[in-house]
Amino acid sequence: MLIVSDGARILATLQEAGDEPYLIAQHCPEAIVAVGTDRYQLGRWVLDRFPLDCVVLDDGFQHLRLHRDVDLLLVDATDTYGLDQVLPAGRLREPIEAAKRATAIIVTRAEKKMDIDHVMGRLRSVVVPLPATAQVVFRAKDLLSVIANAGQSEGEWYKGKTAVLVSGIGHAASFRSLAEQLGLKIVDEVAYPDHHLYTSVEVDKVRRRAVDLKAELVVTTEKDAGKLKPCLTPTDTGWWAIRLQTEWTAGEASLRHMIMNGLSRKQEGARA
Repeated sequence: MLIVSDGARILATLQEAGDEPYLIAQHCPEAIVAVGTDRYQLGRWVLDRFPLDCVVLDDGFQHLRLHRDVDLLLVDATDTYGLDQVLPAGRLREPIEAAKRATAIIVTRAEKKMDIDHVMGRLRSVVVPLPATAQVVFRAKDLLSVIANAGQSEGEWYKGKTAVLVSGIGHAASFRSLAEQLGLKIVDEVAYPDHHLYTSVEVDKVRRRAVDLKAELVVTTEKDAGKLKPCLTPTDTGWWAIRLQTEWTAGEASLRHMIMNGLSRKQEGARA
């Protein structure tokens, strides 16, 4: 069991914490972030050390032995066919009918009405009644220097720049779309499996590829940036990471109301 952040400072390295918990700690600097193999024991361990109002599990829908007051299920609108089969034939960890357990379903990457209608139709065909739903899209906010972990104040300076993309995430096509949103001209793309740990040899290959193609930038994800940084040198000033922002397009107010009401009732019950 490991405390990644105590709500004031980050206490673990990226290698100790894992890429996603480390990124969560960076984006939620006042939250306690902890990792461990046994979620129940980890939660008790954290509660013994910090006064908390709520505990949020990342990727916990199948952790059935844990009680939860709110169960949020995310479904990717661009991966409708992934809802058809369980592993190993498809991407589901359990049959789609298990979505009945969700308090609410959040449809992500909900840019296209056709995709939204398709995934909602698939859910309605097997989940009756359908839980409350909301929709979000992910937008590219700006670029951060991988070396300095900071942006530039020159506005949209990156528009029209040529770039090689490098990523180790579960949805490389989505990352390319985000790069295109920023107006980058993509000349090549290197995609590794999710949670990939980069080596100096791999980074050097990308570096040489960028030179050969005369690419002005090498662009990666914010999750990958921390794993790439140890392999870079101070001269690698052209390496940048896309910083994301989440935009709610439907259902935010009702979902927020439901969660906050549930938290308030839980706190009142504890006081009683």
